[in-house]
Amino acid sequence: MADRFDRFQPIMNRSFSLRAFNQFETEINRHFWSFKAISDYSRFIAQAEKRKDVSKKTADVFKASGPDAIRIPLTVSDWLEARKELENWLRLGALVSASSYLEVYLSQIARSALMSDPLCRYGATKRLDGVVLLKAGKELPYSEEVEEITRGEWNSRLAAFKRVFGSAPVGLDVHISALEQIRKIRNEFAHGFGRELSVAMPSDFSVKPIRSLSQKTFVKYIGTISKSAAVVDRFLLAGFIGNFEIVHYYHQWRMRGRDKKDAKYDSARAFQRSLQRDGAYSANAEFCRQLIRYYDSL
Repeated sequence: MADRFDRFQPIMNRSFSLRAFNQFETEINRHFWSFKAISDYSRFIAQAEKRKDVSKKTADVFKASGPDAIRIPLTVSDWLEARKELENWLRLGALVSASSYLEVYLSQIARSALMSDPLCRYGATKRLDGVVLLKAGKELPYSEEVEEITRGEWNSRLAAFKRVFGSAPVGLDVHISALEQIRKIRNEFAHGFGRELSVAMPSDFSVKPIRSLSQKTFVKYIGTISKSAAVVDRFLLAGFIGNFEIVHYYHQWRMRGRDKKDAKYDSARAFQRSLQRDGAYSANAEFCRQLIRYYDSL
């Protein structure tokens, strides 16, 4: 582990923002694939019963009872069709959730970069250390730049990266087409539960079918979201953020006071212990000591 503090040479290989995003990814995967295991096992049972009797009662097959048992599709044939539709709906929901959190991540990481290197948007990268503004309790307005990066079509977002940071993350362009498809699916699902958003005619009383999202495409799109976040993270962490997130954590830490468990330690060691507890990151004590000296020097 490096023991030398360098303001713009990140000690971490991924930002705190990406760590939070990765935790959300894990949550989605745990929830979805836990359901998938149960769903596939239940399908196996239902199909076996259907081969024996297509009108077999679902409640009998799954030993369902209680007042809500009547809400279950009546026969295993009906249940198998409903299960198929539910899986599709849950794939759409999981994808939309992941897409939404990608925007949360982009908002956080873009703001971190702009706080760290506030003049980069004017083509004056690293001319003013954001720690100076942080200590003064100041922050340049950032909402317009963040909105350009997190809203609208993905070609526009790519252009926004170039305007704000001088260039776009290397490799993000290869994901733009898939990200744009994901954005469209998200809009459909958020506003029409996955159905077409066109305005129906007055005499149209039919419900259009929900968009179909195959398992293969779902896995591909989830991978696209994950890879895109990693690409953005490498770009902004190395080029604009450096160790600002840790400095920002120190700034907050020193204002709220140290934990009683750390009372006997000097500032560097107490900060190191707090970073480990709160941020789940083990920084070298000498790194922490140099970070504090740097912060105090500004």
